[in-house]
Amino acid sequence: MWLRSLIVLTSLLTGAMLLTGCGASPQQYAHMDREASRPAPAAEPPTWAGAPAEPNRAQRARMEADIDRAVGLIAQLEYPHAAAILQRLTLKLASDPNAPRAGEVWFWLGYCREKQGLPAEAREHYVHVLEQYPRRPAAVQASRRLGILNAGKRSGQSAEE
Repeated sequence: MWLRSLIVLTSLLTGAMLLTGCGASPQQYAHMDREASRPAPAAEPPTWAGAPAEPNRAQRARMEADIDRAVGLIAQLEYPHAAAILQRLTLKLASDPNAPRAGEVWFWLGYCREKQGLPAEAREHYVHVLEQYPRRPAAVQASRRLGILNAGKRSGQSAEE
């Protein structure tokens, strides 16, 4: 039992490291440095709904903190609580679909749904990552989890690792 828990935790932490850019190549770090050194774009006029077209830095920082909190809850196997946070984040992503960690939010929501015994919903989220964020690290993990889910579906077994 403890070995299985250790394997799951190791897999989660490895996935989190990949998704958050830990272990990125020097070229990827250079790209991140260039992005960080760019001046902030000028504020755009409000959209028809009255909300700013682009979230400000404080909103992005809150989103980052929420993602980190959700990943921490996943590491503690608190899938329902993490899923609730991630679900709220997907609503925020409607106004900012190209947020730096958007693919990660959708991946982790799919992972929570998978662990909650909702494989159809998990598949939808993994496919969303593959379609909307194919070049992001989350797509690699989503593809892997989708393969595990599909293998479990074909064999009629649980999709557990």
